[in-house]
Amino acid sequence: MVASITVPVRVAPDAGARIAKLGLDAEMSRMIDYVRQRLPQLTRIEVALYERDEPGEPPGVAIEVYTPFDCYDASGRTRARIGEWLVSDFPSYVREHLLIDYLPEAAHAG
Repeated sequence: MVASITVPVRVAPDAGARIAKLGLDAEMSRMIDYVRQRLPQLTRIEVALYERDEPGEPPGVAIEVYTPFDCYDASGRTRARIGEWLVSDFPSYVREHLLIDYLPEAAHAG
């Protein structure tokens, strides 16, 4: 386990409103705590709405977790561990509306 670190968390207002409407505040907090404690070298966490594939479906909420590009696990092991944890710890209703997306942070030019 990685030591808990402080990284900036930005919750878009529309995503926060959707989480509140669904009553998933505690679940979102647990997910953010999980990634803070277990993923190394996080640079930021953003919570945003995302459009679903099916027309007419309400948007889902993604917890977008960023790590430096050179530290990103492109093999998918980290993504798999996150998925396994989500399935083991949350009912389908939560997973239907809320997900964790593990992403590489683009290198800054300069």
